[in-house]
Amino acid sequence: MALLLASAVGLLCTTACDGCDRPPAPPGSEADGGVLDLASDPKPEELDATWVAASPSVQTSKGEPFSLKYTIPKCSVRYGIRSKIVSELEGRGPAGVEVEGEIVGNPDAGHLTWQLTKLKTFLLHDGEREEKESSVGDWSPALVHTDGLRWIEEQGPGTLWAAHTVLPPLSGLFPDLPAAESAEKPYTFTLTKYQRATTAKIEARRAKDPDAAVPVIRPEEHEVTMSVASWHTLRWKEGDEQQSVRAAVLTGTWTTEQHKIDPHESRLAERWRSRFVVADNGRLIHALAVAGRYQWWKLAPGERNTKQGNTEMELRLLEDCGSPVLSQKWRE
Repeated sequence: MALLLASAVGLLCTTACDGCDRPPAPPGSEADGGVLDLASDPKPEELDATWVAASPSVQTSKGEPFSLKYTIPKCSVRYGIRSKIVSELEGRGPAGVEVEGEIVGNPDAGHLTWQLTKLKTFLLHDGEREEKESSVGDWSPALVHTDGLRWIEEQGPGTLWAAHTVLPPLSGLFPDLPAAESAEKPYTFTLTKYQRATTAKIEARRAKDPDAAVPVIRPEEHEVTMSVASWHTLRWKEGDEQQSVRAAVLTGTWTTEQHKIDPHESRLAERWRSRFVVADNGRLIHALAVAGRYQWWKLAPGERNTKQGNTEMELRLLEDCGSPVLSQKWRE
């Protein structure tokens, strides 16, 4: 089981690797192992269906455009967070890891402190789902503030906000918003992520000395192409009273391509598709990112192993003042 968990966690952190600070070489052709065309492309309707399942108590109707802007909440907010990665090797059945947890954001003087409060890890193998011991103590709080269009980490990079671990980095689930004058046009932002080993060292150093200098570290970067897909009005009931907010659905796409030589040659490609619901009160209601993945590697000349799979990352608002909340049930 320990070996399976290590393998699954390694898959979840596919982009965390020695040498990721260097720009990856482009994959070759399909004949010699180029993989981007072999990674499945998630379908938009699949992401739409996840929102429907997550929002059984929320009525959605067509709405009018508004200026998108993040704000510091007036009360504590709570989100459910989930990640799932499943891969299938040639000649073997699917296996992977699924993680479920909760994060709480506490506002204070123009800042928001995120804390992981619940965590469960499950191994997926042979059609079974086996829970493994997990601890929230491995994740330090993340302190952020917003300029309205993006959330900015302070005293980072930290593991909870910026590192890819068994949990997705929160920075990847809170996308940059478009400026008001370009809300109807596609736009891009740079998604940055760090290796867990890097953020853990920084957090350990700061635990000893809060004023310790942090070395300049080059993150892994991906350019995400975003657009506002639609505008809506969300309605729900609080007690006997009907409530509503305006909301925008934003969608994004990006790809990951890597080619490693050391310690053995391997290639990786991921096609990502994301969907976000952001309300006019500055709150992210829902975030979902899904990827199709293809890998190959060889440990000896003439050998080639392949692996296909998919990754899901999701964030659901569960508690807030003045916003619709989503289902806490991840599955039926």
